[in-house]
Amino acid sequence: MKKISLCLIFACLAAMGFSQKLEISVGAGLSLSALMGPATVDVNGVKFDYTMNVKKLGLNVFGDLTYFLVNLDTIVDLGNTEVITTSTVLDVVDQLNKNSIDMAISLYGKLPISLGFGLNVFPLIGGGYNFNATFQDKGTSSATAQTVVNYLFLGVGFGGDFSLTQNFYLRPLVLFNWIPGFNGEYYKDILDYIPGPKTVMANGYLLKAGLNIGFKL
Repeated sequence: MKKISLCLIFACLAAMGFSQKLEISVGAGLSLSALMGPATVDVNGVKFDYTMNVKKLGLNVFGDLTYFLVNLDTIVDLGNTEVITTSTVLDVVDQLNKNSIDMAISLYGKLPISLGFGLNVFPLIGGGYNFNATFQDKGTSSATAQTVVNYLFLGVGFGGDFSLTQNFYLRPLVLFNWIPGFNGEYYKDILDYIPGPKTVMANGYLLKAGLNIGFKL
């Protein structure tokens, strides 16, 4: 009975979503995000655990076609990137002076659901690519730098559109991105001075919250 009820609820939500008329809109906004990059490197049986934390500020523009959302972000770091290394032989906290500007392009599918009173909400799922526009760090080679800032990501999120006028709307948006293999080669490079084979388990996670203004064409 519970399965039937859940299926009926999902069917109703899908019907509400796909009954929306097609509209094109554009907009822009600001976002704050936190990027975390945990990893473990095994060198000859000795495990080195890494954690990378950095906060970011983004300026984005977007295009929306009812069921699809395209984002183009320009992203700057807020302060230095902190890299924490822990192991049975070493405990270090490094500050990676990554004075850089990133760009990211992403595509999401979305299912808008009208709640009435000028309010639409929508879950979304998709992915994109983050690439570095400029990297300045005296202690890091340019090849290693690219492994830090260039990556593919997959994401899910939730947002809402609040009508301000007939054409303008306010859009708060929350996204969670998963970055498979994030910084794996970078962490291996850090331990290059230790001989022996190295195996890496690494992923990245980014939590992003933004506020946008949209305009229906």
